Amino acid sequence: MTESDSRNHALPPDASFLHSSLGLQYKIIGFYDIPSYDTVPDVIEKRGCLFSCFQEWQRGRVTHISRLRPGCPGCACWVCGNAAMQHDDFLDFLVNTEGLKTDREQMQRFLDAHLPYVMEHRHILIGPLMDTHFNFCRTVTIFCNPDQLSAFIVGINRLHQTGTVYPLLPGVGPGCYQLSGVFPSFDDDYAVISSTDIAMRIHLPENVLSLTVTTPLFSKLCALDAESFLGKSFWTRLVKLRGAQKTTPSES
Repeated sequence: MTESDSRNHALPPDASFLHSSLGLQYKIIGFYDIPSYDTVPDVIEKRGCLFSCFQEWQRGRVTHISRLRPGCPGCACWVCGNAAMQHDDFLDFLVNTEGLKTDREQMQRFLDAHLPYVMEHRHILIGPLMDTHFNFCRTVTIFCNPDQLSAFIVGINRLHQTGTVYPLLPGVGPGCYQLSGVFPSFDDDYAVISSTDIAMRIHLPENVLSLTVTTPLFSKLCALDAESFLGKSFWTRLVKLRGAQKTTPSES
């Protein structure tokens, strides 16, 4: 079996305990940098903002983008490394249309400090975690509510070894960048609170955020069990409280 074959058959970790203990409502999404997708079912071509595919992901479909078909200027720049438009026009769009920095000089400094994702292969797939191809998966995104996000942060803190680099990175840049290029390494434990780009939030339900993590950190989070905080009273009491609040009519 070749290295490529072995990577095609790599299995993701079992996330069933995370799903059940946290009550996750949405499918866990993988970002795959892959040489071929001939054996992947339900692949769709992306049109518009990547996150306009959110509901398609919940139906089990997988979004394909490439340098030839990036889908939108954001993915073209931040995921595929293409020039989305003339550079002066790009700066003008970011500063004056989106209002992301006070002036062009500050915007240019940001761009110099935050380089796009570098594709290893010809294709990017974004969609629900697949039973195979996990070694081509660069990051995993978990859509969650604020309570669940808090639990993930506690989980990251539990796993972090004091004195080493703290895994949680600032959530800068567009949503597609937060899935990919924001990470300094995909072989180490890193995470970012993602879905904080207001331009893409129109495609998500209200009060849904996400945590995007590298695959090594995802594997460690999946190994959390009932002996961790997820089985202790603070979390179980919060879950019980939220359940009661959902069944109690709110006062007008």
